[in-house]
Amino acid sequence: GGGSKDDKTSKSKWSRKMSDDQVETLVRNAVSESKGVIKRDDFDAKNISFLSLLDRKVAETALKEVIKRSKNQKVRNRQAYCMGIIIRVVKKETEKTQKEKAGIEEDDKE
Repeated sequence: GGGSKDDKTSKSKWSRKMSDDQVETLVRNAVSESKGVIKRDDFDAKNISFLSLLDRKVAETALKEVIKRSKNQKVRNRQAYCMGIIIRVVKKETEKTQKEKAGIEEDDKE
């Protein structure tokens, strides 16, 4: 028979790493730290859902970058703007991780 979808052995690249409540806490902390630069409304359900797929450290880095890039910006669609920044950070962090892994593998060959 088939296994359940919650089977721990299935290694999906995009499995949830945090609950929506944990992400909500991160976002609210970032909003209060930003001193008005970003608002809770800047993050819609898609943003929250996407952030839940990230490691906590990467999510925190992404939120800091959102604050940094949002200063003095007039943006029509804040949710999309924030998502774009989050995706950029994820790509950068993923590349960094891949380079680190490649470096480790190269060291093993010697």
